[in-house]
Amino acid sequence: MAITSETYDQLKIDKLKLYLQTQADRNAARYYEIYVDNLKAVHKTNDIQEFDSYEDYMTEDTDRIRILVYSTNSQSPRNDQYVYRMKKQDEQKTVVQQQGLSGIEIESRMEENSKHIVSDGNTKLL
Repeated sequence: MAITSETYDQLKIDKLKLYLQTQADRNAARYYEIYVDNLKAVHKTNDIQEFDSYEDYMTEDTDRIRILVYSTNSQSPRNDQYVYRMKKQDEQKTVVQQQGLSGIEIESRMEENSKHIVSDGNTKLL
């Protein structure tokens, strides 16, 4: 059971669909199911016509798409997982990290506060 985790790329998903189509053409159709975030958008099937219906559940807030590819046996629990994370999540993390305080900023603010306390003539302990 392999797990592949990558940044979302429609070309990669199209290649996976082509693989499933090729297997079906060789009379060795593989079962698959597709999750959009935690919602099962495509239930376990080997019908390649159902593949693109996951797009109906995607929104601008979608975090990830997870595609599970099973063997030719519908009862088999063994699968390969392909997880595609949307780029915007990585960009949001970068923005949040840039807005955070660094250790230097915190130290300079503490020094400023202690100077104000001393300049008031009061010696208060922090």
